[in-house]
Amino acid sequence: YRNDIGRFVWKVAKGWVKPGKIAGTVNGANGYRYIKLNGVHYLEHRMVWLFVHGHLPEGEIDHINGDKKDNRIVNLRQCTRSQNEINKGLSSVNTSGCKGVSWHAQSKKWRARLKVNKKEVHLGTFENKSDAEMAYKSFLERTHGDFLSAGALNVPGGR
Repeated sequence: YRNDIGRFVWKVAKGWVKPGKIAGTVNGANGYRYIKLNGVHYLEHRMVWLFVHGHLPEGEIDHINGDKKDNRIVNLRQCTRSQNEINKGLSSVNTSGCKGVSWHAQSKKWRARLKVNKKEVHLGTFENKSDAEMAYKSFLERTHGDFLSAGALNVPGGR
């Protein structure tokens, strides 16, 4: 494992693989690198955790800077599913431009909501989109402050 690049590299030649070549392959569907060991594919960031700490993580692994290709140990931390979801980028179906905020047609107001531990948390409906954005931001800062990356909020003036 080379921590400076956050990758496992081959030390010896094996078949067509030459020493120094980066191990594993990137899954085109999810963008994560996988390492094959004894016929089983493992997520590289989980293998890094095992290699450095001597045990698999108890829950999930969060890429602190939000870059799933950055597997340097300083960029990895154990987390819950809820904490890991916070650092995901803006959904491709989002139309408000802000995570956790959507237009509620029935009330004709902006709605702020998110899921925490598989349960939906309704933060309220608001006349102004900026008020809904601030409700979302405030909730995350209170409940998930340590797990907010630069892009986690995607709110104007956010972290």
